[in-house]
Amino acid sequence: MNISKRFVAIASAAVLSLFAGQSMAADKLVIGTDSTYPPFEYLDAGGNFLGFDMDIGRALCAQMKVECTFVSMISTESFRPCRPRNST
Repeated sequence: MNISKRFVAIASAAVLSLFAGQSMAADKLVIGTDSTYPPFEYLDAGGNFLGFDMDIGRALCAQMKVECTFVSMISTESFRPCRPRNST
């Protein structure tokens, strides 16, 4: 994914998250990431999530006033939690 498409995707998610955050009463947000794309997403030697995408995620969580947790997953797993439970 080139940088301009990636930026549009992140910006769109950010806008949607801000609106969703106002209507949802969640105290915790879990963000799935493929942490193998520095400088956007990566893990440091201590296993901490770093990068531009993480900074955006943390800023969104702060704006929404929710606890933010990052979970590392490969891209093909990213949409699995979005499927209905009875789907294969």
